[in-house]
Amino acid sequence: MPNYNSESLNCVPVQPLADAVLRSGMSFSEAAFRCGWTREHRNRIVGDATRLKRRLGLSEYTSRGRKRKQEYISYENAVIICKAVNADPFEVGI
Repeated sequence: MPNYNSESLNCVPVQPLADAVLRSGMSFSEAAFRCGWTREHRNRIVGDATRLKRRLGLSEYTSRGRKRKQEYISYENAVIICKAVNADPFEVGI
């Protein structure tokens, strides 16, 4: 995973986005499915909730042997997530 920092022009902080997903009342699996992030589970295609949680900084990921939490996300992925949970990117602060 790329290491985003606040100086990157195409990256946004994940916290407002995570708040928008939590406010939506949608399950993480449903939101991930609507983002197009899927996996197979018992011969069914389901939303990859783990991937979404990692992107939102709600779950840790391992990089170079260290556990980290995502602090920034690409603008493109942020817009995809906003659309999936029916949130306006401008109102979310993206």
